[in-house]
Amino acid sequence: MNIASPQEQFESRRRLDVLYGRKRPAIVLLPPRRATPVVRDWLLISTAYKPDISVDRILEVVSEVTGIPVIDILSERRGERVVLARHIAMYLARHLTKYAYPKLGKLFGGKDHATVLNATNRITALLETSRDAVDLVKSIRARLEGGN
Repeated sequence: MNIASPQEQFESRRRLDVLYGRKRPAIVLLPPRRATPVVRDWLLISTAYKPDISVDRILEVVSEVTGIPVIDILSERRGERVVLARHIAMYLARHLTKYAYPKLGKLFGGKDHATVLNATNRITALLETSRDAVDLVKSIRARLEGGN
């Protein structure tokens, strides 16, 4: 019989959480000072979502900041400004809520999970190249987390 150490059990649960897209606070079996760097990183990531931020609130704030009505963000429209607002909303919803891609797709007007995945990947890439995009996402996130 193979009995895993607490560290191995924790890392196994972490891999399952990553695999299934779960973002929930992790159960810590070891004091953080004894955790491996990978586990320490996971502890930081797993507590990133804010339970008091809803997808509706994200849509509302993105709409206010970008000037795009929520109904357009949720629509099938493909204008550049509308698509950017929609992708930012999906990116923030993925990072600030506990929902996985399929659930977010449903919340964003019945879209497919691959659409949400594509949106988050595009915004991630855009944030690496565009200072304006970084400032926009930061301002939206600050309003969400600050409640302004």
